[in-house]
Amino acid sequence: MKRISKHLRRVLAPCGLLLVLLLTGGPAKAVTLTIGSAAGQVGDTVALPVMVTGLTEDVRAFELDLTWYFAYAQCVGVNTAGTLSSGWSVSSLTGSGAVTIAGAAAVPLSGDGVLFELLMELG
Repeated sequence: MKRISKHLRRVLAPCGLLLVLLLTGGPAKAVTLTIGSAAGQVGDTVALPVMVTGLTEDVRAFELDLTWYFAYAQCVGVNTAGTLSSGWSVSSLTGSGAVTIAGAAAVPLSGDGVLFELLMELG
């Protein structure tokens, strides 16, 4: 269990992260995106928090592409309840070892916290 969690954190964090934040006016500021960790047994579905810090401008849209070694986990969805993107229109497109998540809203996103949770089924 610990080995899978540690490996997921090591594989997901550096792999293919692309975060496009559309800011309303002014130059772009540094934004930090961090993927948390979770533990479970093979076959379990765990929630990995995707956290954002450094939002100083109003954000109205985002897009994130993640890739990882498919044998360790599959993305089965995204949870926005209780997160910064709660109430936003958020969609995900999953593939074998990859997911694209996009969100948008008329109400701007700001502050630090959990942007959404990746729901991962452990393989």
